Order: sequence, then C-alpha cells, then structure tokens
Amino acid sequence: MKYDGAVDRAAKEIAAAVDKMVATLPEEVAPHMAIARLVGKLAKAQTQRMQWVMEDPLVRDAYEASFAQIPATPGLTYDGKIREAHQRASAPKVRNSHPTTTELHRLP
Repeated sequence: MKYDGAVDRAAKEIAAAVDKMVATLPEEVAPHMAIARLVGKLAKAQTQRMQWVMEDPLVRDAYEASFAQIPATPGLTYDGKIREAHQRASAPKVRNSHPTTTELHRLP
C-alpha cells in the first residue's frame, strides 16, 4: 500500500523510543507500569489517535491479527490479554511488589 513506508518508519521509531525508555528505567520500576504511564501521557498529547488505539474495532482487529503472525513463544498466550507470562517477565527485579499509584505518579 502507498502508506506502508510511512507506517513502517513510524513503527520502528516508536519501538526504538519505547525500548530506550524501558532500558533507562530504574531497576525498581516495572516496565509495564512505565508503559501505563506512557499511554496516559500519549492520551493527553494525542487524544484522538490514542482513542483509536484503545477503542476502534478496526485497530483492535489489526492488533489481534498481529499475534497470528508472531511465532509461538513458550509460556505466552494471547486471548484478548497478554497473560501471566508477560506479567512475570515485566515484574520488578528488585522490589517485592509493584509501585503504588502514588509512586507511579512520581515517575519523571
């Protein structure tokens, strides 16, 4: 399609930015908590586009279809949610519990 180049470029840039963010997190911060904070900030900065990502059936179908193209990962299943395996993989490395909402709001 005519827009594939722009889409591919944006996907690579976004993926690189998220990878960089996760790589620079303090050890006590769970990556999925930072992602949740990122989504909140993006929702404020890109309200309509984030609404599409979170609510539009076409976008959700594309998201779900992408899992059919990913080779199977032992212990990782998808049924509308990324389940326990993902939660274990992104759990805090140092702390015994996840940051509280108050701690999350203190993140830079």
